[in-house]
Amino acid sequence: FDFSRQVSPSGRGAESEGDRMVLDISHQITSRLLAVFDASYEMRTAQGDTGGLNASAASLNRDYVEARAALRYMFTKEWQCTGTYRFAHRTSTSFSGLGDEVATSNGVFFSVEFNGQQRNFFNGF
Repeated sequence: FDFSRQVSPSGRGAESEGDRMVLDISHQITSRLLAVFDASYEMRTAQGDTGGLNASAASLNRDYVEARAALRYMFTKEWQCTGTYRFAHRTSTSFSGLGDEVATSNGVFFSVEFNGQQRNFFNGF
């Protein structure tokens, strides 16, 4: 588990403050199968006056959530495959003031990896 806070200038006339929480968990199910879960939550808010000339700074307000779950199977020491599901959701304040803007995404990924010995390309020349 990790928590961080960052305050920085926004370029829109207001400070931007961000809080971020991250959770990483992994569990070795068998000698060849590993389960991994990680999630993060970030909340960014504009500080100070967000009205009048700084109205565009209000569009800095956003919440972001991301979570991933994966299974990794090790065929051999060098070969492994991983299946991952990823969910992401973002809500931000609209600059136009017509309500929040929302975006959600889902993804499924599959990879096959080789982590063998590095070979010198010029061997044999």
